[in-house]
Amino acid sequence: MVKAMIDLKEQFYLAIHDSRVKIAELKQKKAEMKPMLWEEATGTVDQKKDFIKSRTADIDADISFLDAEIELRYNQAKILDDKIDLELMKDD
Repeated sequence: MVKAMIDLKEQFYLAIHDSRVKIAELKQKKAEMKPMLWEEATGTVDQKKDFIKSRTADIDADISFLDAEIELRYNQAKILDDKIDLELMKDD
């Protein structure tokens, strides 16, 4: 049972890594879009900034979702730590 929990914890950390890689890719995509969007936008500087924010909002939402997933996985790993400790105490 402890081995299964440790394996699950490893899966959580691998998922965290994957989410961090996806976040990096999304941030790069957003950074590459900004100059093009700036040229496409019209109006004042503030209007251009608002235009860029509106066009990149879906990327920001994806990043926020991945951040929430990372936090969840860390919390799940902490719970598994507690469960592993309990299991090991039973064996003593």
